[in-house]
Amino acid sequence: GNSDLVEHGRNGYLARAFSPEDFAEGINWSLNDSRYETLGRNAREKVLREFDNRATAGKYIALYKEVLEKIP
Repeated sequence: GNSDLVEHGRNGYLARAFSPEDFAEGINWSLNDSRYETLGRNAREKVLREFDNRATAGKYIALYKEVLEKIP
């Protein structure tokens, strides 16, 4: 996953870019870590907090306002 979504060790495993070996290690770690359920809960909470429709809409509104303020 990308760093916008994955917090390494908290809600998943962030593999090194372009490393299939590290990606495979991450899959193994994610499926076999004793905190499997906690990782899943943390991932869900992050998605709800940062990517919920309301949160996303708010980010777009802020971006549009910022762009409009720069128009002469």
